[in-house]
Amino acid sequence: MAFVDDDTSKQKYDYFSKPDGEEVLQKFWCAIKPATTAALTLSTIDVLLKSKPQGYGNIIARYAFISFPVIGCTTAFVLTSNAAAALRNKQDRLNWVLGGFAAGGVIGVWRRKPHIGLLSGIALGLLAYGKKYAVDVGYVMFPPSRSHYSLRSGGYDYTICKNIPGNYTTGPSKQ
Repeated sequence: MAFVDDDTSKQKYDYFSKPDGEEVLQKFWCAIKPATTAALTLSTIDVLLKSKPQGYGNIIARYAFISFPVIGCTTAFVLTSNAAAALRNKQDRLNWVLGGFAAGGVIGVWRRKPHIGLLSGIALGLLAYGKKYAVDVGYVMFPPSRSHYSLRSGGYDYTICKNIPGNYTTGPSKQ
């Protein structure tokens, strides 16, 4: 009896497979996963190396203080850029600039300084414009990692006995 490993169920969703404004929930989940990983990593670094809060309540509060803005910026960007694309019925870079401004607004609210929000919005809008331009012309900013030792290595199979595709056997059958 051979077990067939169906690779179609394990395909990752690509953020750019559909135009902006379509499949917003899938795009949100695609973007929120690395954002959550980054937020928890930054929070852990802050708690262990910088702020060193005492007690569980203070540690959880510090995690929330660092993590929620990162996740909020991601949420604001994805929802704003896709809403702008859906409302304007255009697939251009202005949608991403608006998403960058929304993410900058979250930073301004987090820091409680409007000028920080404005400057962050301008910076993130320019970064979003650059990323969308790179996607439009086919330039890959971050090539996929070939190393097994990276933050993206969660999809690798580290088991001792990997599932061999096809109907291969381990040797001659004993009868």
